[in-house]
Amino acid sequence: MTFGELSSQGQIPAKKLFGDYGSKGFDTPSGKVELYSEQLEEWGFDPLPTYRSPLRADDDYPLLVTSWKVGPFVHSGNREVQALRRLHPHPMALVNEKTARTYGIHSGEPMVIETRKGRMVHIARLNASVSPGVVIAEHGWWFPERAPLDGWDESNFNVLTSRDRPYAREMGSSQLRGLPCRISPLDR
Repeated sequence: MTFGELSSQGQIPAKKLFGDYGSKGFDTPSGKVELYSEQLEEWGFDPLPTYRSPLRADDDYPLLVTSWKVGPFVHSGNREVQALRRLHPHPMALVNEKTARTYGIHSGEPMVIETRKGRMVHIARLNASVSPGVVIAEHGWWFPERAPLDGWDESNFNVLTSRDRPYAREMGSSQLRGLPCRISPLDR
């Protein structure tokens, strides 16, 4: 396929293989599903799945924000590709219409999403399929067209999270789902 053919076609979805574990097994030492992980135990972690209570919404932060990845970008990459930015120029957050009305949010307008750790701005997009009380915000945003380090924290989901309390210490990552938050129009 030539570059021109690819450009006219757009993206090509990868072929998804489901069920190949039936012939290959799982990528574990035993080749089977393992609930007890000797490898995790070796590394000093709980070898069994452990329930950890999620963070809860409260009066100050009555909503929950979660992150999502949206095409045409790959993680935080390709924001500098002009053709892709024309397709998707601004970070968007999905919010239920009822929730939006409650907080004075209007579709297509910037809104502030704030947690105890930080705040960011996304363009609101109303979506009846989103559960009331939930905000779904894009992750990985930065603005390569600006000066280096200028505005990286304006719309980047990382500012809402905490490095103090990783959600999964086995992964060493911050919590990217179910953070208590509040929203408001940008001008407030």
